[in-house]
Amino acid sequence: MLGKFDYTNRLSRYLSNSPINIPLPRLPDMPFQYIDALDVANFIVGAIKQDLSGVFNLAGDSISRDEFFSIFAKVQGRKIIESDSKNLSDFPLHEHEIFSNIRTISSNSAQSFGLKFTSVQKTLSHY
Repeated sequence: MLGKFDYTNRLSRYLSNSPINIPLPRLPDMPFQYIDALDVANFIVGAIKQDLSGVFNLAGDSISRDEFFSIFAKVQGRKIIESDSKNLSDFPLHEHEIFSNIRTISSNSAQSFGLKFTSVQKTLSHY
């Protein structure tokens, strides 16, 4: 979950490392999913109003990690540089590639009940 009022420091850590660059580890491109926290809140409010119950995956469509960070860099006016660090703990939002399949869940059911998505550019502008 990302966006306005995200105090986890996962994404803002990329900005605090350098005023010019966003370092990324050299990894095979992996799928990446996110959702704006306000989209989750709006879905929950809508579900309460509709007296909806069930299990729903709330995640945006999968995009590539490189595409996500390219948009992030553009919104922030920065450049991406590849890092030689192999320590993934230096890179929030990254994990070993064997776990990348968890970034491809479907939210079709939630979308059919009103889940709407904020654009990635707007979400990333809050950082």
